[in-house]
Amino acid sequence: MPINNLEKVDFSEQELIILYNYIPRLIEKTAILVNLSPNYYTNGTQETLLTEDNRGNYWIIATDNDIYWLFPITKLNGKINPRVNEAFNLLFQHHNYEDSDKREFILKKPAQVHPPRKAEGWILAEQGLIEFGNLPLLPIELSNGKVHNSPVAQEVIKKNVISSISRDEFTDYTNKTDVEINDLKLQIKKLIEEREKFKTEIQAIENKYSELENRIKSPVQEVTQSSHIVENNHQEITSNQQQAVNTANSLNLNPDELRIVETYNSNPVVISQQAKQVSETSSSIQNRSQGINEAVVLERQAQGLYWLFGRDTLYLMPKRGFGFSRSTIDTFRALFQIRGSKVTSKFKLLKPAKVVMIGSSQTWQLTEKGIIEFE
Repeated sequence: MPINNLEKVDFSEQELIILYNYIPRLIEKTAILVNLSPNYYTNGTQETLLTEDNRGNYWIIATDNDIYWLFPITKLNGKINPRVNEAFNLLFQHHNYEDSDKREFILKKPAQVHPPRKAEGWILAEQGLIEFGNLPLLPIELSNGKVHNSPVAQEVIKKNVISSISRDEFTDYTNKTDVEINDLKLQIKKLIEEREKFKTEIQAIENKYSELENRIKSPVQEVTQSSHIVENNHQEITSNQQQAVNTANSLNLNPDELRIVETYNSNPVVISQQAKQVSETSSSIQNRSQGINEAVVLERQAQGLYWLFGRDTLYLMPKRGFGFSRSTIDTFRALFQIRGSKVTSKFKLLKPAKVVMIGSSQTWQLTEKGIIEFE
């Protein structure tokens, strides 16, 4: 980098020492990286030369009054071992290295260099000074007063970055810090306990809410279920009605016959309350057994097997709970057409039989067979 393009800073030597030791990042951006020049070993004048190197181990920082200071970059990225670092020993004097355990150091004085002559490189003008070991912090108020009054020093003092502090003061500070940490731990523990307590209370509230919600839902569900039952029943009734209509159409039932069929199959008690109980007469049974082809004749009996229902037109149907036997099945077949493969106690009326009264004798003669379907 041409020397005219080198960025310069308005810091004194002591300010740069403070910044380097405690806030090196603040001056890093104004530095150029250098290393010991290979020409050093062939330079006849034995001058210590440094050249720019992007991987250099040293910084050169220029000030406004054209002074060029040299610093080890290792304050940021490592520790120095003077035993194996020849370049470091050429550029800096050092104290207490053998007595230091951690190899930490404080820069007491930066090295000073002169700008390069022609293309030879930077020339070491004066060695710097490094102090190894656990050292006290540098005082800010120096004898010349420049550091104390400078903007950098004021900012450092304001931020309490490098203020002087004794070991007793530091111990007292750490003890107070421990107390504060313990107080914070207790507060955190208390907050955790309160949080768990709140969780328990919230859970109890949620349980009560769920219980109340279930109480509210229960009647609604019952109403909904009842509605579904009514709806299903309605659908079932509608389906049965439709089936009855289809049956009526296929069997050519008149409106009276259709009403009788629907009532008989769904609510036979209504018919039983208005019907007469009748059975086939003995003479009618005897004539059929002898092969005499005459219409079935019925008469009123207290325990008749059939219901006689109607006024102008008389309709006949089996009494509910009809008992089938050898003696009754023959008359049953004479009065009704039978559908279904097997005669059982479960059957459905598809069409009532029709009868007419014989004179005024309280006997009735079959005029049209009915239809029964066994399930």
